[in-house]
Amino acid sequence: MKSGKTIISQADADIMEKMYQSVMSNKYAQALLSGEKEKSYYWTDDFTKIRCKCRPDCRTDFNNLSVIVDLKSCLHADTETFMREALKYGYDLQASMYKTGVETYEQKPHKFVFIAVEKQAPFAVNVLEADEIFIRKGYDDFRNYLGMLKYC
Repeated sequence: MKSGKTIISQADADIMEKMYQSVMSNKYAQALLSGEKEKSYYWTDDFTKIRCKCRPDCRTDFNNLSVIVDLKSCLHADTETFMREALKYGYDLQASMYKTGVETYEQKPHKFVFIAVEKQAPFAVNVLEADEIFIRKGYDDFRNYLGMLKYC
């Protein structure tokens, strides 16, 4: 379309509504998504001096923890399958970059949580916290990529 917008089918809209209802019926997902949505964070990397930006889906305070939340659609929300796909698609890099940006801006540590929702019935939802090993792998990749960018 000329306006740059894509019209979705009613069937797709119905699926998205079911996904939304499934996420909102999970009390943890609902609480985690109650914070500030899609705020842009800017910072300059201390080592490379490269200007960086991230825009997490949500940043919230939950049970005395500061949390970055990333909502992901998937085919299978079970922990093993989702985490395997998360590594395949570079979500570890994304998580570490988001943590770096938000923590630099907010000046406090944050947990990183995925809310995975299936794109087909039963539209299962899984709330998963990224562990230190996952974040560390992404951080190593992030540092590597920034170094390459600086070199180029």
